[in-house]
Amino acid sequence: MAEDDKANGSGPENRTERPELSEQEKAMLRRAEAVISNLAETYPDVAARDVERLETAVEALEADPPGYAKHLARIFEISHDMKGQGASFGYPMITEVGNLLCRFVERLDGPPDEEQMMVVKIHVGTLRVVVTDGIRTTEGEVAETLLGGLQLVNRKVSE
Repeated sequence: MAEDDKANGSGPENRTERPELSEQEKAMLRRAEAVISNLAETYPDVAARDVERLETAVEALEADPPGYAKHLARIFEISHDMKGQGASFGYPMITEVGNLLCRFVERLDGPPDEEQMMVVKIHVGTLRVVVTDGIRTTEGEVAETLLGGLQLVNRKVSE
């Protein structure tokens, strides 16, 4: 064994052998992969329903300013779920927009004013466009323009 292997702990005595999967474990793994694949195929429908839920939460926020905390929590919860699911199912653009919305909502320390409410609506509208138009990646002119606009609006309103 080379001296470098001894020094950095990568010699054979430090390697963990992976046990071979049993046939039952292999079958379970195949079933799990099939479920994930199926979920990825249906994710655009799930995302569209999530956008509808966001739109409903925004309407509730506008209709019930004194209840702003619960409505903002709902908006955060839905956008956080979308953020987590997007990249998992091949839609990193949803993850990015969801993350921007989460970060914006986190910075609100009271009921949103008119300008902040507009920013929330812009994020939700962007998610609607991303889902409807099937914008999957954060690359390309359209995606970069959308993300750049959201980042600019977030900075401007946060100043």
